[in-house]
Formats: sequence, structure tokens, C-alpha cells
Amino acid sequence: MTVYIASMKMRGTWAPRPDNALVINVTSMQSSTSQFRTDFSPMSPIKGLYKGFYCFENYWQQGKYFDYLGHLTDNNRRDEFIQWWKDLKTGKRIHPLCKNPPVYAIYEDNIVRDYVNSRKNIYVPQYYELMINTKSFKKCKKLVDMGKSVVVYDFDGPRNDDGSNTCLEVNSEMLKNKINDGPGGLRNKFLNLQSNVTSRLRITSII
Repeated sequence: MTVYIASMKMRGTWAPRPDNALVINVTSMQSSTSQFRTDFSPMSPIKGLYKGFYCFENYWQQGKYFDYLGHLTDNNRRDEFIQWWKDLKTGKRIHPLCKNPPVYAIYEDNIVRDYVNSRKNIYVPQYYELMINTKSFKKCKKLVDMGKSVVVYDFDGPRNDDGSNTCLEVNSEMLKNKINDGPGGLRNKFLNLQSNVTSRLRITSII
């Protein structure tokens, strides 16, 4: 049994699939009723909202602070930014005025964190808790327990230096490296394929 993570391009090429590996597509570029999409995509709507937001991705994005948008000096502009994310009725990854990376992020615990530490302490554990009890998680976990090899495809999967798609085997060393990537690194969800990373790298997860 081997677990892989691979990248794909929207309406384009996919990284080559390892021999005999079952494909798991977790992107939003499939039927809106696809179980893998609804369970794994952070863009999927959450019944009853997630902490007041349409989906997990919108919650994640609203925590970022951008100095050029006045977030460090003007509380009203900061509140307007958060409200913009709360008012959305669809998943989104970027505010139309955001052109450069945020300076830091703050969530409900009011701790100031940089990109990587926000990923470790906010995105990964909270996404993990959302994912672990889904039908898709249990299905994938069962496949791995049966000795099947699987490959998870996503737009934000690993890439070669030239930007082309690639496929990597999931292991503890790779997970540790990727969770410490700066902006543009492997999407946090894939750090959950064997564990919820930081505190649970040794606990077997869905794949």
C-alpha cells in the first residue's frame, strides 16, 4: 500500500498516475454532488455555516491581515473585510483587492501568526476535524486498510521547479517539509492524508 499526492491543472494535464493506484479527485472541478468534492474541498458549503462563513475556505481567508488595505491601522476597514467574506454565498480564495501576501493572520484565539504557523495551528487541525468524520474519509481509510494504493489529485498539489505537474509518495518527511513551505506550498489538506500533521504525524489517517 502506498499513498500519493499529485497535482493537476484546471481543464488541463494531470501528473501521471502511479501503476494500480486508485484516483481520488478532491477538487471543485467535478460535479457539485460528487462526494469527494463535497467532503474534501474547502470551497464546499457547510450546513449551518462554519463560524459564520459559507465554507471553510472563506473562514480561512478572512483571518489574513493586509497592510495596504489598512488592516493594521483602521478597524473599520478590517471589519468591512471580514463582513465581505461573511456575506459571500459561494467559496472564494481571494478578495478582489488583495494583490500581495498578507503580513500575518489572526483568528478567534487572537494570536498573531505568520503564514506557516497559521497553517499549522488553524488550517490543519480545523480542516482535519471537519474531514475525519465524512463518508469520503472513511471510504479512503478503508481502501488503505485493505492494502490499496491511492493517489490524491488537486490543483495545489506538488509541482516541479518549472511548474509542471508531479506526483509524490506521502510519508512523514514529505509532510514535515510541506507544512513548512511558505505561501504557494502544498495545500494544507494534503498534510492530512496520513495525519493531521504537527501533533499527529504518527497517527494513520484516511490515506
